[in-house]
Amino acid sequence: MDLLSDNSSSSSEHEAETSTKPRKRQRCPEKWIRAEIKHKCNRGEAYTSHTSKKEAPNQKYLPPGSTLISLYKAYKNDLEEKQLHDSVVHDHMFRDIFNNEFNIGTTPPQADTCNFCDEYKIKLKMLQEENNIPEVELLKAQKTAHDAHAKVAQRLLKAYSYEKSPKIACIAIDVQQTLPTPRLTSGAQHYKRKLWTYNLGIHNLKTKQGYFFVWHEGQAKRGSSEVCSCLEYYMSHFVDEGVEKLVVFTDNCSGQNKNINLVSHYLRLIHSGRLSMIEHRYMEPGHSYMPCDRDFGRLELKLRGLQIYTPQHYMDIMKTASEKKPFVVIPMDSNHFFDFTILGANVSKAKQAQSGFKSAKVLKVSNEERRGVMVMKGFCEEQDDCLWVMQKKKGEYDPRFDLSKVNLPLKYPRGVPLTKDKTSDLKDLLKFVPGEYRTFYDLFKIQGRRESEVDVQEGPDDPTDDLLDY
Repeated sequence: MDLLSDNSSSSSEHEAETSTKPRKRQRCPEKWIRAEIKHKCNRGEAYTSHTSKKEAPNQKYLPPGSTLISLYKAYKNDLEEKQLHDSVVHDHMFRDIFNNEFNIGTTPPQADTCNFCDEYKIKLKMLQEENNIPEVELLKAQKTAHDAHAKVAQRLLKAYSYEKSPKIACIAIDVQQTLPTPRLTSGAQHYKRKLWTYNLGIHNLKTKQGYFFVWHEGQAKRGSSEVCSCLEYYMSHFVDEGVEKLVVFTDNCSGQNKNINLVSHYLRLIHSGRLSMIEHRYMEPGHSYMPCDRDFGRLELKLRGLQIYTPQHYMDIMKTASEKKPFVVIPMDSNHFFDFTILGANVSKAKQAQSGFKSAKVLKVSNEERRGVMVMKGFCEEQDDCLWVMQKKKGEYDPRFDLSKVNLPLKYPRGVPLTKDKTSDLKDLLKFVPGEYRTFYDLFKIQGRRESEVDVQEGPDDPTDDLLDY
């Protein structure tokens, strides 16, 4: 008898549920499937999106990076691990029960929408009301080109994930939203300044491996030099010597991903002979859905409801945030960050604006043109491009223009001092931090205050100053 049938007898169901030894070839009853779905959703922490709370307050969504297919695979793997291979139902039955009996969506509404698309809707409505046909057609043409680029960028990112050549490395880079340290549930933490922990993610598109580079604001900031330093570390430790071409996908954040320091770093890699070509492709703003976002989403799910006390505490959780392919977590410190702004003194910034660098969709640096960077206005090879010559000497390539010979000093040899207000607030928050984590805060003992201001009477006699002395 098929236990999935609506005509299944109650005795058969009772026997299937109470039997200590499941019969061979027995199929999974529907309520078992419901229990499994509920278990998976609870374990995955299905959540309510704030963007749809008003319209659908009870609607929940699968966590970022999760799909109905991944949910079904997890259900199937669990049964197979229990040696219940014959009890696995087809995916269509699993899908039917999920869609009909659970108020859980697979794709939440977008929160960070595209500025161009949002502006387009308003402009289009106004022009249509004015019956301005020429402007309407022009605006629609711009929207078509905008959508086309966004789709091309996504297709190329996906295509590079199937790249098989061992001579080509393909990565996506993004910086996660700053992580407050300590991360507390106490109401007092809302009124206190906290230490920021930074996480730069690099995702290998070919191997699907995620890397987290972690540091805190007492070690370094989070600008272009930090991005270049993390990329330099990644190239040195995780990219094979045989790789000749590097393809990079990022968003359009100019301070981190589109600046002269990063381009100079790319030229430095070319001049050193480490690579023969680098292509940096910028995703369309508002449409930049990258694997790094899914990596960060998995981490955020793991952090939900937890109290975190130190950057190391964050890193310990990062290592367990992905079960299938654990993230590689690299703790960075002040000795890992170099001052890439030094390279700017060795290059020419002339004609940077004329090259269209600010609005570029693709930057290309290669061994064939060692004088500068090729700036491409579109995402496709055949579209207009322009060479921005960064070599100071005009004319042909001068072998003396070699950025690999420029020595890079440490950016923060003594770290980054915290402000007096921040260190004071951190001290106030220590009462919420367990004792085993407090040693970390000794690092900021007198930062933010001149040594001459330290009260000579402060010390071991005052228990409140044992850890932080300002």
